Amino acid sequence: MIPTRLYSLQFTRLEAGFLRWLQTLGYSPATIESRRRNVREFLLYLERCQVYSMEQVTQEKVQRYKKYLKKRRNQVFGSSLSNASINVAISTVNRFFDYLTQSGQIKNIPEKLSYIEEHYKPRTVLSLEDIEALYEATYYHKDHYRHPGPQALQSATAQRDRAMLGIYYGCGLRKSEGTALNTQDVFLGRKLILVKKGKGGRERYVPVTEGNLYYIREYLEDGREVLLERGHAGTDSFFVS
Repeated sequence: MIPTRLYSLQFTRLEAGFLRWLQTLGYSPATIESRRRNVREFLLYLERCQVYSMEQVTQEKVQRYKKYLKKRRNQVFGSSLSNASINVAISTVNRFFDYLTQSGQIKNIPEKLSYIEEHYKPRTVLSLEDIEALYEATYYHKDHYRHPGPQALQSATAQRDRAMLGIYYGCGLRKSEGTALNTQDVFLGRKLILVKKGKGGRERYVPVTEGNLYYIREYLEDGREVLLERGHAGTDSFFVS
C-alpha cells in the first residue's frame, strides 16, 4: 500500500508553504486542493526513493517521476493516467519549483519538467444554419409533440430553452457557470450578466446582445414564472427544472 503521510519535516513545511503561496496568488480552493494532492504525490514518491530533503533531489529523480506518472494507474478508473492528468501533475511540480525559487529557501533547484504532447480530436463547429435550426427548434409547434400537454407549459419550456441558447451560445458561458446563475446576476437594464463562479473562482461581467436580451427577458418575465408554479417555487436559480 502506498503511504499517504509525509515523514520528512522539510517536505511537510514546504508543502504547507506552497499551499499558502497559492492562496496568496488567488487560486481557488478547488485548484489549491488539486495542487495539494499533486505535490503530496511528488513528495511521497521522493520519500519512496529514499530522498528526504530537496537538497537531495536530482534532475534524474525528477525525470524518473515523470516516467512513474506514465505508468501509474488511475486510482478511480483503474486505467493509465491520461496525458492531460499527467500534465496537471507536471504543472504542479513546476509550480512548486517556482515557489522554491521565489521563496529562496532551496538552492540548486532542478530544471522544470517538459509537458507531454496532447492529441485532441478536431472539434465540430456548428454553422450559422445549424444555430438558426437550434433556435427554430425551441419554438412551440403543436405538431412537434405526440402528447403536447398544456400549451402554457410547452411555451414556457421553449422560452427557457431559447434563454439557454442565449446564455450558453450568445454569451459564451461554461456549463457550470450557467447552472450556477441566479436571477439577481442578470442585469437587464445594463445588458450584463455577472458570472460569480467562473474559472479560477474569478467574477466577471458578460455583455448581452439585444437579440439574446429579448429571449432572456421573455423567459424571466413569462416562462420562468410558469415553471415556478409547477413545483419549483422559492428558488433563485435562473434556470428552472
